[in-house]
Amino acid sequence: MNTVKKIKSESTELPDCIISYIFSKVSLKNLVKTSALSKQWYLEWGLRKDLNFDLHNMFDYNPITDLPIAFPLFQQLQSQFAASLDNFMQKYPGDMISSIRVNFPLCVDHTYALDGLVHKGVLKGANRIELLLPYTYKTDKSDLKIRPYLFPSLSGPNSLTYLRLRNCHIATMEFSWLKNLRTLVLTHVPLKQNSLPDMCFNCIRLENFTLNQCRFLSDIKITSPTLLHLKIYCGGRFWTNNLDIIASNLLSLEYSSKFYTHIYHKVNINSPMLSKLTYTCGKIFNLSFLD
Repeated sequence: MNTVKKIKSESTELPDCIISYIFSKVSLKNLVKTSALSKQWYLEWGLRKDLNFDLHNMFDYNPITDLPIAFPLFQQLQSQFAASLDNFMQKYPGDMISSIRVNFPLCVDHTYALDGLVHKGVLKGANRIELLLPYTYKTDKSDLKIRPYLFPSLSGPNSLTYLRLRNCHIATMEFSWLKNLRTLVLTHVPLKQNSLPDMCFNCIRLENFTLNQCRFLSDIKITSPTLLHLKIYCGGRFWTNNLDIIASNLLSLEYSSKFYTHIYHKVNINSPMLSKLTYTCGKIFNLSFLD
C-alpha cells in the first residue's frame, strides 16, 4: 500500500513525455489496472492510440509456442482472451485510436468482443485495422479449423485507410464504407460472386491490394483505376477460375503459386502502365495483355 501511495505522489511530478514512455512499455493487461494508481495515470492510459492484442500483451505469454495443445485448455484460453479484450475496450478512456491489431485464434464464437473492438475503433478514428485470426490450430488430437469471424459492414463515415483480414468473412450487403482504403490485404477470405467487383467499385482510393490463399467461388475480375500494386498468392489452392485485371495505373503485378507448376485458367491483363510482372509458378497458359 505504501508503494502505491509513493507512485501516486511521484507520478504527478513526472514530465508528460516520461509518463507516455512508461505506458508504451506496459502490457495491455496491466494498463487496465492503472486506474488504481490515480486519475492522472488512468487518463494517461488513454493516450495510447496503437492497440495490439496478442498473447504477450494480454497474458505475458510468448507468441504461439505457449498456446496449449489440449483442446479444452485452448477453448478456455480463447474465452479468457475474448473477455479480456472486451473488458479492455469497454474501459478504454481515450478519445482517439490510431490502429488496432489482433493476432490470436479467435473465431465467430467471439463475435461480441471483435464487433465491439471494430466498432469502437472506427468510432474513435482508427485508420488501420488488422485482424490476424489463424485459419487452423494444432491440438493434441488433430488440426482444428477455426470458424471465420464475420467482419461487419460499417455505417457512417470512417477514417479507415488500411485493412488486413485473415480467416474472416466479409459482410456483403454493401462496401461503401471502404471508400477511404489505400491498402487491402485479404488472407484465407472466401469471396463470393461479385464481391471483388463491388469492393473495387467502392474502394475509390485503393492503391495496394493483396489476395493471399483466398477461395473464389466464381471468375475473378479486378477493375480499379487507382490500383498501383497487386499481389495474388495462390498457395496450395488449384484455380480454374479465369482472372481479368483492368487497372489503367497498375505498376506491378505479383502472381505466386506454391504447390503446383502450371496455371490453367485464362489471365487477361489490361494495364498499359504495368512495368513489373513477377510470377513464381512453372508456366502460365493463356496469358494475354490487352490494349
